[in-house]
Parts: sequence; C-alpha cells; structure tokens
Amino acid sequence: MERKVHPSQVAQLRSDGSVEVRLDVALGPPLVAYLTGLGAAVSDIEPRDLRERVVREHREAVAALEGNADGSASPRVTGGG
Repeated sequence: MERKVHPSQVAQLRSDGSVEVRLDVALGPPLVAYLTGLGAAVSDIEPRDLRERVVREHREAVAALEGNADGSASPRVTGGG
C-alpha cells in the first residue's frame, strides 16, 4: 500500500490484513512481469486471461529451474558473494 505503481491505482486494506489493488492498465507483458515478480504474495488476479498468463509464467519458471524435459539449455543465474 505504501508504493503507488500506477496513477490509476486504488488500494484498499481488507479486514483480513490483505490489500486489494485495482489498476486500469493494459494487459501486456509489463503487467504480467510485475505480477509474476510478486510471487506468492499475489492472488485473486482478474481478469481470468491475466491470471492464466501469470500462472503460465510461474509454471515455466519452475520448469526451467527443475530442468527442461527436452534437455534444452536454459540461461543460468548464479549468486555472487
């Protein structure tokens, strides 16, 4: 609730402590990437098409992390330290 991500954003605190956020934005790759980046902190995405796109991105990420069934190479990210 502290950070406004879009001028159309309306956020409302629910009685269970969660936050409902409404945006009037295009349903394109930037929104999908933003929602995917929130991970498990996001739920109840509407419309359905957007929810399905976010779920697909998560599934593809898990498949890539677990190794592709077809044996193709995936980009690797390693931590530094």
